[in-house]
Amino acid sequence: MTTIRFLPLLAVLLLAGTASTATLAADPVYKCQFNGKTTYSDRPCGEGEQIAMPPLAIGVDIPGKNTPPTNDARTLLKIEKLRIAQEKEAERLRQARLKREYQEQQQAERGERLAANRRKQCDKLKLRSKWAAEDAARAPSPQREAALRKARRQAETLAVECPA
Repeated sequence: MTTIRFLPLLAVLLLAGTASTATLAADPVYKCQFNGKTTYSDRPCGEGEQIAMPPLAIGVDIPGKNTPPTNDARTLLKIEKLRIAQEKEAERLRQARLKREYQEQQQAERGERLAANRRKQCDKLKLRSKWAAEDAARAPSPQREAALRKARRQAETLAVECPA
């Protein structure tokens, strides 16, 4: 019960501590030189020469410090945007490749079906031509002329529809 009462107070203290830390980072820094000694302070110099220093911003690269430029928030944001753009482009290319492969597969299957239907049709024509030749050989003399004509026409149809 007592911890629940102090939670709002704890939250306020944490927020106040965070706010004071943020203002410390933005406070000016004073560089003072007195008797050949250089000191840095958060207050203006009392004695000696004061050298004005620009206030430091959070995330800015400090000269002389070995920090990579990627610590800068803008640079990180640019890198992240570039990464996202590259991922989107890679996904677009992957989708295009998958679509192309699917279309090629469909086209190959269609070609196989057409070739199978063509073979089936040629096989039927070969059978008809064979049967017509057999019928002409067995036909009695009055019907033989008609049977030979039918066999010849079946052979011509086979030659036209299925060359070689």
